[in-house]
Amino acid sequence: MARFTRWSVTGVSSVAALFDLTDKRGIYVLEFGNGEQYVGQTVNIAHRFTSHVHGSKHHKAWQDIVALSFKALPNEDLDTAEYQEIQRRRAKGIKLRNKIFNSGHTEPTPLDEVVTVEQQRHWALGDADYGWDKELLAMATPRFKEPRSRLYQNTYAKGDRKLYNLVLDDLAYVVANVIPSPAQTVGRFWTLSAYPSTAGGRFATLNVGTTELEYFLVMP
Repeated sequence: MARFTRWSVTGVSSVAALFDLTDKRGIYVLEFGNGEQYVGQTVNIAHRFTSHVHGSKHHKAWQDIVALSFKALPNEDLDTAEYQEIQRRRAKGIKLRNKIFNSGHTEPTPLDEVVTVEQQRHWALGDADYGWDKELLAMATPRFKEPRSRLYQNTYAKGDRKLYNLVLDDLAYVVANVIPSPAQTVGRFWTLSAYPSTAGGRFATLNVGTTELEYFLVMP
């Protein structure tokens, strides 16, 4: 069974010399000066370590790495191995800088630029001001003289006004009461598809991040 090998890497910007050409794929753990850790997977640990030191689109440069542990997994499923290692360390009470598989993390996210961390805390507790600024809302959802959505054309325009209004009312409730600062986050953090052609028969789909938060099926 593969085991982790640990090196002290304080002030090191490259670990290429530590690995040969055949053992670069696997699971790794970074340790930081403040006691935090980060678990990741890679097919090339030398390249991945460098990206952490110098920064990437996922996070700013980490200059406080003090140790690296690596377990070579030439053939195993890395997603499963990474998840299991994250959960093992979480169970030990270790604070991780991971965002995925690490519910409750405090790492910076793109949402912080739009909704402050304090506002996010209020939102999570259910007592937030959801940010329905009328001027911003008007800009985000301009009114049309005649509705142009596929949902309208396939319901209201065909005489089914009740169904059209029910779907809209339900969507409006979720947007107004569930999504933080919806007028500011629309498009970047949430989207609404009206009668999407790729959904296999839906009146509408509300996507928040990577999650289909709400959808309405077209019943035969």
